[in-house]
Amino acid sequence: MDHKSIRRLGTSLLCCASLGAAGIAHARSVQVDGIVVLEDGSPIAGGTIVVREIVNRKSARGMPYVHPVSVVPTNRDGKFQFKLEDVQGSIDVELVPDHCDWTVAVTEIKLQELLSKDHFDVRLEPKRETCKR
Repeated sequence: MDHKSIRRLGTSLLCCASLGAAGIAHARSVQVDGIVVLEDGSPIAGGTIVVREIVNRKSARGMPYVHPVSVVPTNRDGKFQFKLEDVQGSIDVELVPDHCDWTVAVTEIKLQELLSKDHFDVRLEPKRETCKR
């Protein structure tokens, strides 16, 4: 999937995703509000945020299951938000470097934190990168 396809997908998806964890004791809903800014504080508008759930069950290869659950764009102020239903694992929030003006930035919200509250504020600070043409 190319970067333009990811962006189109991000703008067409709702900011909510159901992870299908009905009946799981730890499943819960969480709201995440975030902002993406460069080191100098300037916002990144039009960035692509990819959200993944990391479930601690092991796959046949011994790795944890990682489910992409949402793709959302940042607005002109660098802000984004999403709500996830039935969360049962840690959440990985990543700014994709789909423009050559910034690097990747990622943060993880651990399952223990997700169990203690239902709203999180996230700040991602990628580094500025110069486009090579």
